[in-house]
Amino acid sequence: MAGTSNFAGISFGINRSNNTLNPPSKEDIVSCDKWAKDNKLFKTCNLTVSTNPEKQTIIEGVIKDPLRSRLLSLGKQVYVQYWAPSPPDYRHSFSGSGLPFPNEEVAYSNSPNIGRALLGKDGSFVVKLVYPNSYYKRMGAEYVKPNVKLLFNDQDGNMYGKIVTVPLGDGIPYRSLTWPRKRNWLTGPLFYSGNDKLPVRTAFTPFKI
Repeated sequence: MAGTSNFAGISFGINRSNNTLNPPSKEDIVSCDKWAKDNKLFKTCNLTVSTNPEKQTIIEGVIKDPLRSRLLSLGKQVYVQYWAPSPPDYRHSFSGSGLPFPNEEVAYSNSPNIGRALLGKDGSFVVKLVYPNSYYKRMGAEYVKPNVKLLFNDQDGNMYGKIVTVPLGDGIPYRSLTWPRKRNWLTGPLFYSGNDKLPVRTAFTPFKI
């Protein structure tokens, strides 16, 4: 698990960068004063997640003791391995844009949000991402909101602590690959039932004296 390819899942040879209109790159994180910040606390680290209107995301973190003392005493270079799904596909068709990925393998295949960040001497690190898309698990039965996973390891591939799953927010609204499970007249297939029995209406308005 020292390399990044183990987190990418099965490769289908899909290059999603060719399917987007103007996808931002994680190397092109711009300076902007419109950043929404959210502090997240975990057992092994404290994080500040910042996202701008262009959906560029920066995660600034500090590892907490006792894990920090253990990592800094190794005498080795320590990294923060991170992996998140690819950003949404934005196509020319509205109906085909921004849909969640159908499964985990497609979500992580050729994702630009896979890599590692250097751990500083004070136990701090910075991860830059393009805001990831949501995806489904268990044959579409489970919807997974955008998130990034973090894991600490050294230059020899030894892992320390557990995987930290960082929720980033909600997926794109009104984008789904599944039909609502709840079956009633509002959300079920009988929504249009009875339309054939409605009175016939036209644009004609009778003249009244």
